[in-house]
Amino acid sequence: MLCMRVYKLLHAYLVLGYIMVVVYMFEASIIKMGNRYYIYPPKQYQDRIARLHGKKVKILLLHEEDTP
Repeated sequence: MLCMRVYKLLHAYLVLGYIMVVVYMFEASIIKMGNRYYIYPPKQYQDRIARLHGKKVKILLLHEEDTP
């Protein structure tokens, strides 16, 4: 199981050579509006992500199966 239960929110800056990478890790909802699907982040990340408006980002989507 991924460490999502322990680290539900992660915000890290990684410097890889000359490239600075900003990593956001959080639990999000996926909603459907019309015929499109959107990833809806928690409120504390919406302002941070809004700064990226118009820029291309890479998304890594992990889905954990619900286990009792």
